[in-house]
Amino acid sequence: MKTLLLTISVIFLLAGYAAAPVFAQDAWHRLESDSKDFSIAVPPDYQVLTDKKGYETAKMISRFPLKTRTTKIDDIKRITAYSDGASFLIESYRTTNLGDALEILMFRSKLENSTDFTSNSFRGKSSTKSDGGSYVLDVIFGSKDRIYRIFGVAGSDNHESLKHFFSSIRLDGVAPFVLGSPLEGKIKEQEVLISGLRETPFLFEKAEKTETAPAAALGDKMARVPGVRPQTQDPNRLFIAYKPNPSYTPKAREKGTIGTISFRVTFGAEGRVEKIVALNELENGLTEEAVKVVRLIRFLPQQEDNKPVTVERVLQYSFSIY
Repeated sequence: MKTLLLTISVIFLLAGYAAAPVFAQDAWHRLESDSKDFSIAVPPDYQVLTDKKGYETAKMISRFPLKTRTTKIDDIKRITAYSDGASFLIESYRTTNLGDALEILMFRSKLENSTDFTSNSFRGKSSTKSDGGSYVLDVIFGSKDRIYRIFGVAGSDNHESLKHFFSSIRLDGVAPFVLGSPLEGKIKEQEVLISGLRETPFLFEKAEKTETAPAAALGDKMARVPGVRPQTQDPNRLFIAYKPNPSYTPKAREKGTIGTISFRVTFGAEGRVEKIVALNELENGLTEEAVKVVRLIRFLPQQEDNKPVTVERVLQYSFSIY
């Protein structure tokens, strides 16, 4: 635990004395678990995606003979938010096997340069990534039958909202990340139970006729490929920091449905996916499954004249069965 605190503190201290962004002094919401063992503060203009049913996932425990152990993950809540140039994602899961589920989710999230940490009953990993034009902090941890993932990205590790977001985490009443947030004590908080959050309504549109996506848009690697922008990339362009992959629906797998879906997506200046237009569709729930992950994309808006602007990009998702 001491190693984690020292590592994170040093990372933020190395940021120097860059000018801090202007911060809106609005009340944030403190999202809490029912047992009050976990909480985090989030900007008030957040959106919620829910999945009560969840899914089953298997961990291989031996190769020869092949043996697996099944873990159920359900009661999923995903909260997305944006504040003054910082984009956030909070995920909450219930699981039947904490150890296996943590291992599987950490593997899928591809945490790089990760550090193990413990805080009272919680254990997990934290990961940082920086390329000079962006900074990502990603944490996955769990206790008892629940797992949480906390993801944040900003233009630098000295961003006030990013610091405040991670500094606000409480695990069994303890703040595991000491980031020296200058906003500590200045932000009013309203307590909200995570279990009481309801799905934020969102309707995607269908193109009036099948459109062929412009070659230039489909060739935009930054908009299509998850990961951090190369150092040579124009820092003023739209930067996609997190682009999850959709899952197969059971019906689509049963029917052998395969193909590629294209969307025209509006990335708003306020850090939200504002509009999704399906240029083509796939059956058996795959279009809807892809729309869900488009809504989860975390990005930093494109800049023009040092101001965020709204832009459109075409994204593709391919489904294949091996």
